[in-house]
This record gives sequence, C-alpha cells and structure tokens, in this order.
Amino acid sequence: FADPSAVATASVLMAVLTAFTLFANSVIILAMTWSKKNRPAKARSNNEIPRHLMTSLAACDLVWGGVGMTLGVAEVAENGRWIFGPMVCVFRLYVTYVWVSVSVYHVNCLAVDRCLAICKPWLYRSLTNKTGYFMVAVSWVVPAALCIGTVSDVITGTETDKNTTCFITDLECMKRLKTFSYGLSIFLAFYGPFLCLYLLNTFLMIKVNFILKKRESIDTNKPYGQVSGNGHPKSGQGSGNIRAFKTVGILVVGFTVCWCPALGIVCLYFNLLEGLPPHLTVVLWMSYINTAVNPFLYCMNRSVRQAVKRLLE
Repeated sequence: FADPSAVATASVLMAVLTAFTLFANSVIILAMTWSKKNRPAKARSNNEIPRHLMTSLAACDLVWGGVGMTLGVAEVAENGRWIFGPMVCVFRLYVTYVWVSVSVYHVNCLAVDRCLAICKPWLYRSLTNKTGYFMVAVSWVVPAALCIGTVSDVITGTETDKNTTCFITDLECMKRLKTFSYGLSIFLAFYGPFLCLYLLNTFLMIKVNFILKKRESIDTNKPYGQVSGNGHPKSGQGSGNIRAFKTVGILVVGFTVCWCPALGIVCLYFNLLEGLPPHLTVVLWMSYINTAVNPFLYCMNRSVRQAVKRLLE
C-alpha cells in the first residue's frame, strides 16, 4: 500500500478476522467435544464420524489462524515486508500448503461419509468410530507428507528474498518448480482431491434428487390418508442423511467461493513464471475468510448447532 492509513486499516481488519477465526473455531471444537462427553452411550452411533471430521477440520482452521493468519497480520502491518527470517518463511509456506490440502481431504472424507450413508446404508451402519478416526488420520498424515516435498523445492526461492518478502519471486526457482515430482505432489495434495470432491458431490446430488423424486412418487400413489409410520417411508434416517449432505454441499460451495479467486491468481502468475508480487498478499486473504465462514456452515447441521447453543448458554 502507498497510503499508511490503508496499511493500518487492512491490518486492523485482518487482525479482527484472525481473532474471530480463533474464537469461532475454538467454540466449535469445545462444543463438539463437550457434547460427545455428555451424550449417553446409546445415543452415539456412526453419525459420530462426520462430527469427528468437522471437529478435526475446525482444529485445522484453528491452527492456521494461530500460525498463518497471525504471521500474515504482521506481514500486512509491515506493508508486505517479511521480518521473521527465511526459516519462519519456509515454515509458514509449509503450514499454508498443509492447511489447504488437509481442508480439501477433510471435505472429501465428509463427502465419502455421506455417499456411504445415502448409497450403502447397510454398510454404513456397520462402521464404527474407528472409521472416523482413520479418516481424520489420513486427512492429516497424507497431506503433511506430500507437502514436505513441495516446500523443499520452494526453500531456494525464499532464500533469495530472506530480508524482504516471503514469496516465491525468484525466476530460476519458479522454473525449477515446474518439475514432474513437484507437479505430482501438487496434484495429489490439491488438484486430485479437488477433482474427487466435485465428482463425489455431483454424484450425490444426482442420487439425492433421485431419492426425493422416488419419495414423491410413492406418496402420490398412496391412497388418500394413508401414510407410513412417520409420514414418509424410512424418512427419519433418510432425511437426516440428506440434511447432512446439504451441510457438506454448503461446505464445498463455501470452499470454492473463497478459494477460486486466490488460486486462480496464484496459478496465473506461476504459469507466467513471474512469481507472486508482494502487493497481492491481500488477495490471499480472500481464501483465509473460509476459516471464519466454516463455523457458521457447521452450525447448519442441527446437532452441531444444538451443541454450540448448550455450550454458550
């Protein structure tokens, strides 16, 4: 920014966003953990799997808020100048890559969970909490391992600007990043999961639409006044699964809206071999908004909303 007042305004706004991110995700984690401890054992079932995944995703956003966004606030306050040295810069880049990848993997696992619940209900009922813990472990370990190789290729670029910026601005470094190993890591960590995510949700949308039309057809063909136990055949669990699918779908939409502009700009500069100019730091904060929006999206799930309400009462 050329205007010091603009720097101050941006710093305050981003500091507020960071503080809210930390608070909101902490509330989600505490509410989900507290509600699990206070729920009777007979009330727990494999519907705990999406709760585990949402709690873990909130923890991921909390870590990012405490590390990446906090460092980002300091960077904006210094008008894009990096004051923490090259090692912290590399650590920040690594946390950034891991955060994005872990988030995508978590939402993928949520989509898989809903896919099994809707398409294979008998199989889904046989799943236990261990399945949820396994999904959480995969969503953290695989991205963390993939991003180690990604960041190791970036270190040279950060050293060229060790006292000025924390961006990949060196032309030779950018050329070295266009390697098969780097491209494979990026595909497995980001683009592959993104593709799977949209394919899964497209399939689920088609399946849910088919189920809803089938229900309408059954209800229409019934004699007047005849209804099954609770108004719809198997409506209790089926409706719950569909509502949960809508929550996952909204998470996907929120993730897409927040991330597409930032990823588009980053990919554009990467492909042009120009690096990302420091003044475009603010663009990346568009994607950071996702961490502040997610807690609201979690609360669209009734059980999460009730847990938060009980915690805050």
